[in-house]
Amino acid sequence: MVAFIIWSIVASLFVVIGIVNWRSKTEVGFFTGVEPGKKKDIVGYNHAVAKIWFFYAAVLEMIGLPFVVIPQNSIMAVVVILAVVLLTIGIMIVYVKVDAKYKEV
Repeated sequence: MVAFIIWSIVASLFVVIGIVNWRSKTEVGFFTGVEPGKKKDIVGYNHAVAKIWFFYAAVLEMIGLPFVVIPQNSIMAVVVILAVVLLTIGIMIVYVKVDAKYKEV
């Protein structure tokens, strides 16, 4: 149960990141230390990035649900971690498409 509570706090932090991105007036970065560059539609871009973070937080929370019922040191924890890795790769792919869509030529 403690693992799920920690997992939920982390998912909540991603929701906060999404809210900050949604309200931002300048282009928000997605990858750490990488400037986002000029965008055609700043508000649309920021909303798209915020939606990615909201989706990530929601799916992350659902992936963490097994922590409520699985015993400590279960092999199921490995499956959960692998699901998070796949989710993270997926949102990176989506972000690259969003970045290309809003990139100023």
